[in-house]
Amino acid sequence: NENRVGLLSLPRDTLTITDEGKRAKLNSAYGRNGCGENGMDWTMTYVERTIGYRPDGYILVDMELVPKMVDLMGGVDVHLDHHIRVHTDGEEVYVPAGDAHLNGEEVLATLRYRYGYADADLGRVKVQRMVITECMKQWVNPLKLMKLPAALELIEEESLTDLTAGNFLWIGKTILGSMDHMTSDTLPGYADMMGGVSYYFLYPEDVAQLINDSYNPYKVEITSEDLDTAG
Repeated sequence: NENRVGLLSLPRDTLTITDEGKRAKLNSAYGRNGCGENGMDWTMTYVERTIGYRPDGYILVDMELVPKMVDLMGGVDVHLDHHIRVHTDGEEVYVPAGDAHLNGEEVLATLRYRYGYADADLGRVKVQRMVITECMKQWVNPLKLMKLPAALELIEEESLTDLTAGNFLWIGKTILGSMDHMTSDTLPGYADMMGGVSYYFLYPEDVAQLINDSYNPYKVEITSEDLDTAG
């Protein structure tokens, strides 16, 4: 209703507590619940506990989709503050810092790279949101509409989602009219060790405030008591 789009990163190491009372990282919810649709359903449950409401839909992206989609859309222009160097399948992908036009494999390498950042995975998610934002800005425009059927076909083939083609069209239309009112954040917290394992601990009150300010789609505000921050 407010014509805003937001990209919110939930760090993969976010501390959660399983139904059995054990500590677990947020990104383990998918695998430990059998992957597939059941894994995604449980992942969404833990996301709900973390941010206070359940998102309306999900898309689980196979990494093979990324280079195919980027190349289909003609690449993407970005500015990198840090060079990217990733080795996959015996081959090196290198992207120098600065302005660059990235192809599919270079975008995938950029999304995966994290070891050179001082804050490791937190640095990576900032870059991920930047790349996604640039893709949205450069791809969601009338000149790219002719590629939409092929893009939707790729998503259907290379991802698991409970969103429909109509949902994706609505999202695209919303993005087209909302790029001037866009937010980009990581859930507030800090990284630390517990029991010899690295976790990301959330600040409950700061999380609730951020959600209410920029991401809560409902009229009723979320409080820190609504969040299972596991710590």
